[in-house]
Amino acid sequence: MPHERILPLDEIDAPDQVAVAIVANPDPAAVRRFKNLAWMQSLWAGVEKLVAEPAFASIPVVRMVDPELARTMAEAVLAWTLYLHREMPAYLAQQRASQWRQLAYVPPAQRRVGLLGLGALGEAAARVLRNAGFPVRGWSRSPKRLVDLPGVETHSGSDGLQALVRNSDILV
Repeated sequence: MPHERILPLDEIDAPDQVAVAIVANPDPAAVRRFKNLAWMQSLWAGVEKLVAEPAFASIPVVRMVDPELARTMAEAVLAWTLYLHREMPAYLAQQRASQWRQLAYVPPAQRRVGLLGLGALGEAAARVLRNAGFPVRGWSRSPKRLVDLPGVETHSGSDGLQALVRNSDILV
């Protein structure tokens, strides 16, 4: 795109000339001033604030699905899940108090993990958690069928969200 000018949102002085917005979790008010948008490209994982904005109802919001982002996000989810599962906050508190008390080991199969969101990132996280031995449940706004993830229990809607939260030991 050698003939295009790319500027940060706050440096754009001719908002009527903007046809494409490439954004990363912007404040919708910062984008609302571009009245001639043809589409928005989101570089962020969630687009909830953008699609909920009435001013953007007729503008396609496009998101990027990056396998490397999904892999690294799933890795982070597994790391933090293991941090909580293996009681690291309690061990850290003991260390700070100069104490040592071994805590009872709980196998992953006995620690239920719930995921809020089953898009590309949620599916990748579900896969690594399931492969680590955790029972995994996932929630999405609308029903999902995860063909490639047998054994992952799925929930949707308000009732599904309540069930997921009630039946999760760790919630992501």
